Amino acid sequence: MPDLKKLFVVALIAGAFALAMPLSAQGMGGGKGGYGGKGGYGGKGGYGGGTGQKGPSGGQDWRKKAEDEIGWGEDGTEERIEPGDTVDKDAKEERLEAEADKLGLEDKKIRKDFIKYGKLGWDKAEKEDSRWAKVYKKVKDDEEALKKEQEKHKEKLDEAWADADEDQLKKEVLTEEQLEQFKKNTEDLRKETATDKSARQDEIRARKVEEYKKRASEWAKGGAGGGDDNEVKKEKKDEEGEDSADSDKEKKDSED
Repeated sequence: MPDLKKLFVVALIAGAFALAMPLSAQGMGGGKGGYGGKGGYGGKGGYGGGTGQKGPSGGQDWRKKAEDEIGWGEDGTEERIEPGDTVDKDAKEERLEAEADKLGLEDKKIRKDFIKYGKLGWDKAEKEDSRWAKVYKKVKDDEEALKKEQEKHKEKLDEAWADADEDQLKKEVLTEEQLEQFKKNTEDLRKETATDKSARQDEIRARKVEEYKKRASEWAKGGAGGGDDNEVKKEKKDEEGEDSADSDKEKKDSED
C-alpha cells in the first residue's frame, strides 16, 4: 500500500506545478532568530514567502502548502535561516553558559569573562556575516566569483573569532587546552554563518523540489502506487515463463 503522506505531498506539488507556480528556494521571513539548535537560529526567524497563486479549492494556497510539507533541511524540520540573520543576546548567553559548563568553569568571574569574550567573537562573526550576505546575493549565480568570495569570507570569519580567543588566553580565562576544546565545541558557529546555512538550506530545498517534481510527474501519469501492481505483473510473467520452460522440458523428456 503506498505511503499516503508521501502521496499527499506529491499531490500538493503536482498541483502547484500544474498551476505554473515553481516552488521558491528562498523564503522572505527572517529578522532576529530565537534559540533553536546548535547555532541558535530559528524561532522568530521563520520563513514567510508571498501569497502565491490560489488553488481551485476555495482559495487554498497550493504553493505554500507544498513548501510547508517539504520544509527546510534534509529531514524538513529545520527553521528557515535567512542571509544575515542574527541570534539574540539571551540565546547567545544561554549557549555560552552551556559551553562554560562543558569546560568546567565554576568561578563566577571567570564564567562572566568567558561569556563576555565569547559574545565578542560571536558579534564580530555576525558583523562579517552581514557583509557576506550582501556579497553572496550579488555573486551566488557566478560560480567563479562565488568561490573567490567564499574564501575571503572564510578568512574574515576566522579573524572575527581570533581576537576574542586571544583575550581568553591573555586574561587567563581559559588555558590553551580549554580554548582548543571551546573551538571544537563551537565549530558550528565558526565554520558557518547564517548566510552559509541559508545557502545550504537552499541547495537541499532545490534538490528535494526536483525529486518531488519527478515523483509528481510520475504520480500524474498514474505511476503513484502503481509500483506494487507492476511488481506483481513482473513476478507473474516470470512464473509463467518458468512454467513454460518446465513444460517444454517435460515434453522433450517424454519424447526421448
